[in-house]
Amino acid sequence: WAGNGVASAVKPPTGKKTGNRNCDVVEKRLCMMKLTHAYTEQTTFTNCVNKRMLHGGKKMEHQLDYQQANGFDLHDWFASGAREVAAHKKYLNDINVFPVADGDTGTNLATTLRAMVERPARARSFADMLQGISKSGLESARGNSGIIFASFVNGIAQECPVAEVVDVREFSGIAYRAVKHLYNAVDHPVEGTLMSIIRDWAMFLENNKDRFSGFRELFSNAYQ
Repeated sequence: WAGNGVASAVKPPTGKKTGNRNCDVVEKRLCMMKLTHAYTEQTTFTNCVNKRMLHGGKKMEHQLDYQQANGFDLHDWFASGAREVAAHKKYLNDINVFPVADGDTGTNLATTLRAMVERPARARSFADMLQGISKSGLESARGNSGIIFASFVNGIAQECPVAEVVDVREFSGIAYRAVKHLYNAVDHPVEGTLMSIIRDWAMFLENNKDRFSGFRELFSNAYQ
């Protein structure tokens, strides 16, 4: 990203409007896909060592590829993504030079994601975990980039039915429908910003949900 991810006023949870921001299409692609990239790396490592993780007091074996995801899986995705963004925070700050070189995009995203991971209690239900992550993100969103990402996650939470688990098709549809909530959070949406990357990512999921049976394959292809 060359900016904080939006070229028009964003409406944060408090009702106050943030200033204008823009971003470079090539550079911003790196951070938007951190969650999916980190998730792929995490599950690949897990598969290689045939690791068994402790979830809510019960051991749950990680399969070669998730066909369904529960709340623990969702939290793991965000935790891996938060670590990845934190690791590249300085780089993201360095490329935050347009339209204002305030150098805080990486810091803002890392702070927002850390709250999404650390504040909510882990829950086995996908819907319950998603609600907790969304609430924490909206309450702790920092900067335009954090508000934009939190708004998208909130849209996913609003579109998600009450479900213990979701499969690839269900999640793809939920993510695609969530895009409208993100655009509704911006007074005058401008293409070529972080919002465009989110929209294109969600559109890829929706258009390819029948091609992939597992999340790892879906996310890997969406990242590419």
